[in-house]
Amino acid sequence: MIKFARDYGGREDYFPVQYNKKKRKAEMPKKDLTGDGVIRAIAIFTGLDYMKVWNDLHILSKSMLFLPNCPEVYETYLTALGFSKHKPIRDSRGKTIEVRKLEKWLLPYGYLIHTTNHLTAITYNHPMGEHTRRDSWDCGRSRANSYWVYNTGGISDDDLMNVEYLMMDMIAKLNDRIYAIESIRSSDGDES
Repeated sequence: MIKFARDYGGREDYFPVQYNKKKRKAEMPKKDLTGDGVIRAIAIFTGLDYMKVWNDLHILSKSMLFLPNCPEVYETYLTALGFSKHKPIRDSRGKTIEVRKLEKWLLPYGYLIHTTNHLTAITYNHPMGEHTRRDSWDCGRSRANSYWVYNTGGISDDDLMNVEYLMMDMIAKLNDRIYAIESIRSSDGDES
């Protein structure tokens, strides 16, 4: 089984978290309800600052007119970072596998696993030779659907430049949309 480690991906540096180590297990929520699973998983896996990922996804989401945790947004972002998406890993019966039981199928590098409505990070510790599920809540019993891996084994400077160009392009498109909306509003006001 892949061990679980609670990790907020750097969110705790900017926002309060609900988890309290002093509470008994029965009093702890199954998961916190902040809706930042995509941001957190990307920050954990890539090592990018939580707030950078948060800002990038929000800018991208505004320009694409989707929420930051929509697949259209985060898939565009992950592709720009040099990730590739793969079909679900299946057992010999063709069934998808629980996240916590993926270990014998995984190669010695990290993964971003998409479960139903959630993205979680699995990192690989080279000296120890083991994978770790890192998330703010234990989604180990969820089925692993598609997964993302780096194409090149790590984020390069070129990948970061691709993201910066993508963000500049999206900001320009967003500004064009805002200008168009303001033009329509001002022309509507002239006719009355």
